[in-house]
Amino acid sequence: MMRSVLQLALFVLLSFPIASLARGSSAQRKSRAMNPFCGHTTYPFLCASATGAFLGGQRPNAEAVLKMHLGAISHRSESASRKAQQLMRRAKPGTFVLLKHCDDLYRAKWDMVGTALRELHSRDEQTKQMVHIMTQLLRQSAEECDLSFHQSRISNPLSRYNRSIVKLAVNCDDLNNMMT
Repeated sequence: MMRSVLQLALFVLLSFPIASLARGSSAQRKSRAMNPFCGHTTYPFLCASATGAFLGGQRPNAEAVLKMHLGAISHRSESASRKAQQLMRRAKPGTFVLLKHCDDLYRAKWDMVGTALRELHSRDEQTKQMVHIMTQLLRQSAEECDLSFHQSRISNPLSRYNRSIVKLAVNCDDLNNMMT
């Protein structure tokens, strides 16, 4: 009973940003404001849902949307780290090692996101390249977590977090390429 209530609460919380984008009025205005940027990303719906709630009526630019995506990666990594730690408490020894490896990768993502955000503030010629490198590292570390489970022939309980992080990182690359 408790588990079904928690699942329902999680579903409602995760559905809210998506449902608010599907409604009319302010959600449509926010979506149209994001369209110049999100429409040109690999995952436009994810872009709009990851950033639409943070607009606050502002007219965004590619850098602002990129910062929002980096923040979303940081939050997603934090959630994945908490889930990995929760699963480690009752995991078998082989799975524990894999979960610990993934947790270490998630914690390293916070540093990568911080580095990418610092580079955005410098606005020099190498900024675009450095942000690209950081987003590639973010994507590769999520894929590395999945790969370690795949090689051990164990189902990865964190794969949905990794897929989300990979998609957000791909969008970050797309947004980074839009910046002048």
